[in-house]
Amino acid sequence: MAIYHLNVSSVGRKTQAAGTAGAHARYIMREEACSEILANQIPHGGNEARRWLNHEENHNTRVNGRVISKVRVALPLELTHAQNVAAIRELMDELTDGNRVPWAAAFHDKEGNDVSNPHVHIVIRDRAISSDEKYREGQRVVMFSANKEQCRKAGRGDNPVEFARKLWEEIGNKHLERAGHQSVLDRRTLQAQNVDRKPTIHEGQAAQAKEKKSEPLTSQDREVSTAFNSGGNLPEAYQTGDQATRRLNYASEIDQGRTRAAYNNEIRAENERRRLRAIELARQLAQQRRDAQQARLDAEIERHQARLSAQSAQHEAEARRAQDQRAQELRDRLGVDPTPALDFEEVSVPGAPPEPLTQRFFDAAAPPDPEAQPPDPAAPQAPAQGRQRQEAEPEPAWRRDLAKAARSARERAARDRDRDRDDDREPPSRPVLTNAAANEARRSPLRPFKRLARYQNPLAL
Repeated sequence: MAIYHLNVSSVGRKTQAAGTAGAHARYIMREEACSEILANQIPHGGNEARRWLNHEENHNTRVNGRVISKVRVALPLELTHAQNVAAIRELMDELTDGNRVPWAAAFHDKEGNDVSNPHVHIVIRDRAISSDEKYREGQRVVMFSANKEQCRKAGRGDNPVEFARKLWEEIGNKHLERAGHQSVLDRRTLQAQNVDRKPTIHEGQAAQAKEKKSEPLTSQDREVSTAFNSGGNLPEAYQTGDQATRRLNYASEIDQGRTRAAYNNEIRAENERRRLRAIELARQLAQQRRDAQQARLDAEIERHQARLSAQSAQHEAEARRAQDQRAQELRDRLGVDPTPALDFEEVSVPGAPPEPLTQRFFDAAAPPDPEAQPPDPAAPQAPAQGRQRQEAEPEPAWRRDLAKAARSARERAARDRDRDRDDDREPPSRPVLTNAAANEARRSPLRPFKRLARYQNPLAL
């Protein structure tokens, strides 16, 4: 994320010494620090700008009026110098409503620390240059020193500084996106951004130099005086009249015996601990999400297996019902006792080994043998076995014919099986065929039919 910084301060004729505004302009425009200057109605160059501002302060400013507004903006490191210049030019055009007031911008990105910390100093003389249909000459446009009612009337909201901060956020993000960067500017505080990090404070070059040289640093209390703001932007305690003062207790309340560098080191250590805690918390949350996802997958697998089991049971039940229906239709057509079919048990036929019920149906479907002789009624009958019922009356002739046909079919099937086993055994005196003879034998047109006849249904013979 790009670093966002926009600070607004002022130089007043009553709150600062005479010539402060011109001295500030000459300082920010010095050649050794400034890489480029943009100006509108303010002369280029530090000395020329200083003389112009001194004249404005002495001749065109009230006794308690604001001479200039100072704006400091941090430039995104992701943008080039030309891109930053274009962004600041657009910001000032929007902020001054089409360059209606004098302003100057000095870019500090030339050398030293400014290379890694590019920024721009802006000086605004908030007085309209000339009269037009919207503003009269000398009227305020930027409204940094106006009250809430005047700001609302000018379309700047309740807080003109917040209006400028939001404007730079929008323009900076637009130029970052145009340059193809993913970084964004965010004017909100770290707490508003839900960032668990404490902000550090500004140390300053003098304090950093003394810290490097291990020179002792002492904190001193200061009294700050500020002009009365008729708009009510200052705290109520400071609005005691035309002049308000307050005491800053740096030694006892703010610094508490620590240097700014030491305080920042404590803040950085605390931020590092928070970062590690955040990483651990993120790892735990990720593990919890993975566990929850795995639990959902396991539950889905169990539900899928349950559905498959239910479908399988349903298919088995449907297949059993269809099999029962086909068996019932076959029993109705052949007139066979349906009692054995209900239990799907093996039944016994007199004079034959036990057979499955299905084989009995196939045997029953075989055509009767015309050469079969009716059994002798005087011959002794074998006792009934299994679950076959004992019949009191003589067995019908068609039933005897059916049993004989079944026996004949079984005998033919047994002979075919014996013949197949004999064919599979190669006799020792069999001559060895050459490759040509073997291929010819394999291509014999009778070979497929012979092989098929071995495995044909005996009932079809």
